[in-house]
Amino acid sequence: MPLLTIPTYKAKPGHESALEALVRRHVPMLREHGFLTDADNHLAQTADGTWIEVFEWKNEQLKDDAHQHPAVRELWGAMMEIAEFPPLASMEACRGPFVSFPAVG
Repeated sequence: MPLLTIPTYKAKPGHESALEALVRRHVPMLREHGFLTDADNHLAQTADGTWIEVFEWKNEQLKDDAHQHPAVRELWGAMMEIAEFPPLASMEACRGPFVSFPAVG
């Protein structure tokens, strides 16, 4: 069963451009290695610069398998060095029943 996932990334000061480059590579790389469905993914950014992704894993097993894949581990490791991962629920914009963010192309 596919799993809809909504991760968030906030660059540490001075790493905004580097994080954007990693975020833009993230879903294509996961797709290239067969972890994601072909469903459209979405990318948004909040007023404070936090990135929000929405994508769909093919299933729980492939989501777990991604954690062992060398290319995925490398990209995620790079993200962890330059970003924080604020909970979606902690964002002011998520406090209402209908959450909206500006989409990024």
